[in-house]
Amino acid sequence: MNKFAILKAILCIAFIFLYLCGFSQSVAVGSIQDDNFRFMQLKGGISKNISLTVKPVFNSDTSENISNNKELGFKLLPLAIWNKLNSHHPYGWNDRGMIAASGSQGLISTGLYAEAGPLSAQLQPEFVFSQDAAYEHNSLYGIGINKPYHKLFTGQSAIRLNQWSLSLGVSTENLWWGPGQYSALLMSNNAPGFSHLTFNSIKPLSTPIGSFEFELIGGKLLQDSSRPFENFHLKPGTASKDWRYVNGIAFTYQPKWLEGLFVGFTRAFQLYSLDINKETGFINKYLPVFTNLFKKNTSNEDVKGRDQQLSFFTRWLFQKTHAEFYFEFGLNDHSYNSRDFLLDPEHSAAFITGFKKLLACGKGWLEFNAELTQMAQTPDYLVREAGNWYEHSQITQGYTHLNQVLGAGSGMGNNVQTFDVSWRKDDKKLGFQFQRIQQDPRGGDNSLPVLTRKTKWTDIAFGIPAQWRFDKLLLKSDMQFVRSKNYAWQQGVNRFNFYWLLKLEYAW
Repeated sequence: MNKFAILKAILCIAFIFLYLCGFSQSVAVGSIQDDNFRFMQLKGGISKNISLTVKPVFNSDTSENISNNKELGFKLLPLAIWNKLNSHHPYGWNDRGMIAASGSQGLISTGLYAEAGPLSAQLQPEFVFSQDAAYEHNSLYGIGINKPYHKLFTGQSAIRLNQWSLSLGVSTENLWWGPGQYSALLMSNNAPGFSHLTFNSIKPLSTPIGSFEFELIGGKLLQDSSRPFENFHLKPGTASKDWRYVNGIAFTYQPKWLEGLFVGFTRAFQLYSLDINKETGFINKYLPVFTNLFKKNTSNEDVKGRDQQLSFFTRWLFQKTHAEFYFEFGLNDHSYNSRDFLLDPEHSAAFITGFKKLLACGKGWLEFNAELTQMAQTPDYLVREAGNWYEHSQITQGYTHLNQVLGAGSGMGNNVQTFDVSWRKDDKKLGFQFQRIQQDPRGGDNSLPVLTRKTKWTDIAFGIPAQWRFDKLLLKSDMQFVRSKNYAWQQGVNRFNFYWLLKLEYAW
């Protein structure tokens, strides 16, 4: 079934549900409303019991409203128009179906939401178009395409059966798992949303020992033969044409006795569809996230032709003092056993850590954000090579969908340091951002011996984040001036890039 047929089927189902009850529509990951949730929570506008580590979140949790057309019997979703500009080379991430390209590109999305009793349908397709202009590249980085790109995605669409605080459905929505503000190790809105079955909580599940949030998915990952791979430094891949099955889980627990503390984990497996039958039993085939945490028998695990990512995280929210701290630690593959993990926890490891703090400033707030993302291999590679995150020997596409990384999208093996300070009041924001990106510090060419990789490519970006509301129109701007030192790992080659991501969202 092609995408147009899927869209028509979802649309027909949506119009069936004309008589509505209470709404629990999800808020699209990466939308301006979604971006504002953390600020709203820290200043007390959203319940402190919501972790914001398993997204999308639902409007029933946040007391936020979307457009409601009672006469027509359904809710219209906001019209979103995004535009991204790169003057020299591809830059920027967390932009859904947009591609890594130079020049100008745009994303347009809108739709409708309908609900009847426990059933809900959401149609929110996305159309992406890009100039995909030629840019400076070499043998280590990039490729010259210089051909307009356009693609229609089903986007943030879903059909769900909702009962109590649980939801079971089919979706192509973007997911965000983990506590990070700018990056997430396993699931983010860096790549287009992929088709998946989902079983998830739609609000925290209260128990005598605390509350829980979770999401369990089984989905289908594809590749685009016309596009380069983000996890190969924007070079073409020689990947299998077989689609991949992905099984993932995110789980968060808030202890009753520790207010504001959230702890959790994420785990994801992927394998080629042709390899599913190498397993026996339903759990081993379709729900491997519930199987062995360690490899135990390496040869047997390698024969299965599957790979995993795993992370543990915490987020500590101090709502009374308007602050939070978070940390996520991940492994790119199994450890052999518990002894291996305890003796060498750095092997194939990555982490994200950061904080957010609000200070009252007149009738507004000063907002301070900082985040450190460490994706490059630790010095452990000198004795035990692990490869970069999001690349695997058995899954040649790596951890991607349509050639874009599902997790942290800054680039393969990159380290990122981000700091920004802004003045905020309601839907108004104006600030300054500093960002430093070490582009694959190992050198950009893993075929070279370690000791010969001396040239380091580093991006220094100065940005002006801004947001403003004009009645029903909400505008958000992320403008950055980027200086690339030793661009594309070329000694002494320095380049300037102007990056601008502009989001306009109109509530009908």
